[in-house]
Amino acid sequence: CGAAAGIVLGGLSVATTDENYQEQKFVDRTQAVNKGNEDQLKFLHKMVTISGFGAYCDQTDQAAIPAAAGSGGGGHSYVLSPMTFEATVRQSDHEKHLEFPKYTVKSQIPILSATLSRQQLELINRITAALAPNQDVVRPLFPEYRPTSDI
Repeated sequence: CGAAAGIVLGGLSVATTDENYQEQKFVDRTQAVNKGNEDQLKFLHKMVTISGFGAYCDQTDQAAIPAAAGSGGGGHSYVLSPMTFEATVRQSDHEKHLEFPKYTVKSQIPILSATLSRQQLELINRITAALAPNQDVVRPLFPEYRPTSDI
């Protein structure tokens, strides 16, 4: 279809931290159960760092694909420019989540740059059309409920 789309990711780091997300630490969840101290099991805190995350959509020639594969990823037309940010994740270990959610994710993204040109929009439409299932083929409405043998 003459188009290439993808995401780039420079790095991903996940670490367990204290309640203030300041200091990395190891949390032995079985230790608190054995001691009967269930207050320590309420939440698990994680710091997630994502660097160089972006999305691109390029127009390609069939002859240029092998040359671009080894080029190191430069020269893309980014829809979402590569960015770096941190997020904090709090996971609850309680069985009932009436007062607070199971997961809480918080992040501040300092700079977010998203651009979509008309050419990129047309390329995305061509990619989705190429990936869409063929509508000319007759398929059963509910294939999982079709009998596999004659009745």
